[in-house]
Amino acid sequence: LLTLYFSETVDISTFDITGISLQLASVVETDQLHMIEMADLVTPDDSPTLMLIISNDDLNVLKTRKIALSETSTYLAMTNTTVVDIVGKNVIPLQGVMVKSVNTHTTDSNSPQLLSFTLDVDNGYLTLSFNETIDGST
Repeated sequence: LLTLYFSETVDISTFDITGISLQLASVVETDQLHMIEMADLVTPDDSPTLMLIISNDDLNVLKTRKIALSETSTYLAMTNTTVVDIVGKNVIPLQGVMVKSVNTHTTDSNSPQLLSFTLDVDNGYLTLSFNETIDGST
């Protein structure tokens, strides 16, 4: 769950998730950030607080890039077109040195689950499919 707190009420009908990126630090290289592509907006009405459920695909990219694994690796950038307030003013962008560090971070406490596997006896390949990104070195 990603919760965004604004200084005033925003118009949820204008919200564009692709305006939000999570990144590893305040200043990063391209491979140390990820623009969120899909999320479900949980907040039902215009509000100063927006709650989002980020897609599993986005979560897997974040894990692969080691972004948002802890408080020290979770920063948010936002374009000025991400959302507007109820009178139509664009949000102030959070970019460059203005990105925000996370206020509260909850570490992933769910263990990965094996979804399926295939065994190719001729070539000696075992393929395991999990419900989330895993560290293959373990």
